[in-house]
Amino acid sequence: ARMLFEEAKSSGDYPLAAVKRNVDDASVGRDMEPKIGTKCKHAGCMKVYQGPHSEGQRCQYHPGGPVFHEGEKYWSCCRRRTINFAEFLSTPGCAKGRCIFKDEQETVDVEMPRYDMTESGTEASLTIYVKKIDPDSVHLSASRRRLKIRFRYDVITVLDIEVELAGSILPHLSKADIFGPKIEISLRKGDGTHWGRIGKVVDSSTGTEVHQRSEFAMPTAM
Repeated sequence: ARMLFEEAKSSGDYPLAAVKRNVDDASVGRDMEPKIGTKCKHAGCMKVYQGPHSEGQRCQYHPGGPVFHEGEKYWSCCRRRTINFAEFLSTPGCAKGRCIFKDEQETVDVEMPRYDMTESGTEASLTIYVKKIDPDSVHLSASRRRLKIRFRYDVITVLDIEVELAGSILPHLSKADIFGPKIEISLRKGDGTHWGRIGKVVDSSTGTEVHQRSEFAMPTAM
């Protein structure tokens, strides 16, 4: 049920090494998995699906459509004109987003799922409550003051966040348990101080702070 931190990499983060599955594969929509080699559905993006880790990767694409007029070829969104078809196809995208490999996928607004935090003198635990976690898509890593979390859940939704931790941790002594409706991350404290909160949660791609829905928010201590 646990994932343990490996030896530190050059980035300074400690990636989690392995996942022991506590979920039924059928519950995470395996039958909807795209085929290896499937191209991103975004026009102009050249990336292809190579496995669950490809879900939600960043891509550069054209939100507009192709235009062919009197020998000229261009995208309606950026209008960089050319008469060469190969050059037209290789025109860099003018918008940035996340790759989509399934026809049925839709854009989902980023919203922090429900979570809570508990702590003791030696550990701080973060539990995130979501449905149908795909264990193969889970990527967790940490430095002493930052935790990175990325996984796919509910078939099409990707959570990609970073937590600026309220205290220091020992990444190599931290661990995580993954169950069907939740993921529990136990962080070994570096100094045994009281945190009171997990820290600041931000979206990995934009750096903006994200919050739980108000009805799920934890009450503020008086």
